[in-house]
Amino acid sequence: MSDYTLQDCNITVPDTFRDRTMNLFTLSHTGANEFTFVISRATASADDTLESVSSRLAAELDTTLEDLSLFHAELITLAGKQALELFYRFKSGQRVIFQKQRVVLTGDGETGKKLLCFIGTCPDAFDDYHGRIYDSITDSVTLPGEPAVSPAIGHQIPGDSQALFFSFDRDSRELAVFQGISGLYNSIDLGRARNGDYLFFDADGASLTLAPVDSEDKPGRYALWEAAGERKATIISSLLLTRSVRGIPGMESTEAVEAHISQRINHG
Repeated sequence: MSDYTLQDCNITVPDTFRDRTMNLFTLSHTGANEFTFVISRATASADDTLESVSSRLAAELDTTLEDLSLFHAELITLAGKQALELFYRFKSGQRVIFQKQRVVLTGDGETGKKLLCFIGTCPDAFDDYHGRIYDSITDSVTLPGEPAVSPAIGHQIPGDSQALFFSFDRDSRELAVFQGISGLYNSIDLGRARNGDYLFFDADGASLTLAPVDSEDKPGRYALWEAAGERKATIISSLLLTRSVRGIPGMESTEAVEAHISQRINHG
């Protein structure tokens, strides 16, 4: 489970959810006729760079927006980091809308990255007045030191382990059960795993972390590791969202998995 501290409350969200938090600020009550400023977040690929993000965003804008005119897409500096700036206009009904985006790529390339987008929108014209407002807001942005996206890791799971393991596909919401770590490795897509599309758990339901193996003879090799620190049965939050179970005999339903985890906790 992930804890979020918001301006008005604190919440705890199952790890299966992805953070798509958006903040909207307006200069008027309706927000329809003047400058609006939006902060949005999105998941990026582990291999993404600002150049690849620029190409992808430009293509997406061209597909989704009517009569798009892209004025520029260039690299800038934001909060001490290299960032991408896009400036463009498009039609929405009978109006011409101007938008400027400044995009920062944050996070850890080993397990996936995030896009932090600062978007200013003006109908009819993005004039100097609104440009100064936009610059003032984005100039005030500060970013925390790059936190580790994944928790600190402890011991690597032995490659010949025959213990019970679980993987949870965050897109299909399928929980898969494996007797032995090799079966799990053979069933997953490494590219998707590096992008955080799976959650992994050991026989106790405690989270496992995918991380590189420091090996000179096999560069680019990844393995699952135990998370350092207190071990909790975090699989329970994923069971709440599981649509299907691809199990082994005796472990073919969420009820069976939950019973197994409860027994491990009670007799641990």
